[in-house]
Amino acid sequence: MIDSDTGSTVPRWRLGRELGKLREQSGLKTAQIEARTGFSRSKIYRMETGKSPSRRADVEILCQIYRAPARLTKALTALATETTKTGWWHSYGDVIPEWFELFAGMEAYAESMDIYEPELVTGLLQTHDYAAEIMRTAEADGDDEEIERHVDLRLTRQARLNDDDAPTLHVILNEAVIRRPVGGGAIMAEQLRHLVDASQRENVSVRLLPFSAGAHAAMMAGFTYMRFPQRAISDVIYHETRTGGLYLDKATQRKPYRQMWRDIYDRALDADASRDMMIKVAKEYAP
Repeated sequence: MIDSDTGSTVPRWRLGRELGKLREQSGLKTAQIEARTGFSRSKIYRMETGKSPSRRADVEILCQIYRAPARLTKALTALATETTKTGWWHSYGDVIPEWFELFAGMEAYAESMDIYEPELVTGLLQTHDYAAEIMRTAEADGDDEEIERHVDLRLTRQARLNDDDAPTLHVILNEAVIRRPVGGGAIMAEQLRHLVDASQRENVSVRLLPFSAGAHAAMMAGFTYMRFPQRAISDVIYHETRTGGLYLDKATQRKPYRQMWRDIYDRALDADASRDMMIKVAKEYAP
């Protein structure tokens, strides 16, 4: 059973990936599946991407037309019952977009995360005031109460780092992250000191990719590479945009990201030098 804090995220993802594999192996086209099941193209897509819960009966129907073995059918229908659980983030339904719910569940379940951020401090390490400034810019039409709800959601996510089974966090920040003044000197100084403190935790590593590193393999965008306990699901790379999230989990998709990570890791300052730079810049913001 999946821990209740992860809600239905992992069961949905696992079930969806298995249904997708069965569909591909069956050789059936989407139009044929629609005709045989009465399911819409949208419903099939949502089941395979884990964007919605799946009914046992619907999973049984798909397994039947895909000619899935009896044992696998039994396992997948059992998994379907797990797809209706709710996670802690559902109480933030007024501010959390549907596409982010999948990431929230994966983040809560992850065993380790490699995170590269080219522009902002990663959400798991942001201070309250820094996060509020980011939200005021991103949610230009939001009132103070709505912005505070967004910030509260972000800080609640950070509580995962204090759990007994907290994930290992390896973070690389572009130097631009600490040089760009978000909210003024006092806010930036507090944020940088918080990063220094966080980097001394046993499960957190923060390193800086200096401008002097020159061109590097991850100049296109930031990303989060997640691994999960006991390989319950395959590693997942997550990209976030303003209006959605992209999830990559195929081996051919993961390989270039491992190469990118190795490149920026080799170019980044070590932990001590990174802390020294953050302390120095914090003093420049607030002498």
